[in-house]
Amino acid sequence: MKTYERDARSLPAQGGQPNYWAIPYPGECQLTKLIVTQQGGTIVPFDVDIFNALIAVTDSRSSGGGDPAGDYTVDPHNHRVVSTLHSDTPGHLFVQFDDSVGHFVNKDVAGSTNRVQKIYLQITPEGSGEMTFDVTIGSIRDIG
Repeated sequence: MKTYERDARSLPAQGGQPNYWAIPYPGECQLTKLIVTQQGGTIVPFDVDIFNALIAVTDSRSSGGGDPAGDYTVDPHNHRVVSTLHSDTPGHLFVQFDDSVGHFVNKDVAGSTNRVQKIYLQITPEGSGEMTFDVTIGSIRDIG
């Protein structure tokens, strides 16, 4: 097992709406912690969602038409890694995941077998106006 941690700094966000980022991250791991700290703007409560596929954070949706085997888009909720997380206090969130939650496997495929090395984060702050956030994501992964 190997510990991995990634920091993303000064992520720009707009209050009152979902804000999305694709953060470079191993394609398969067990999340151990998430720290989100609001650095700029009026300090407000916020929600955080973690997804395992780019399609979950895009606006494009398809029903597949009348063909059950048709090309369709799975609901974004099907790509959640954990339940929605709520800030502990305005401007701050700290979560430690136990072994029963937080297993992350990226569902985007690059080529025939390679996983995309990204994790998709959504922060939805209350209020309005421009804000910035710092994020730290920790995990362990099986190497070998």
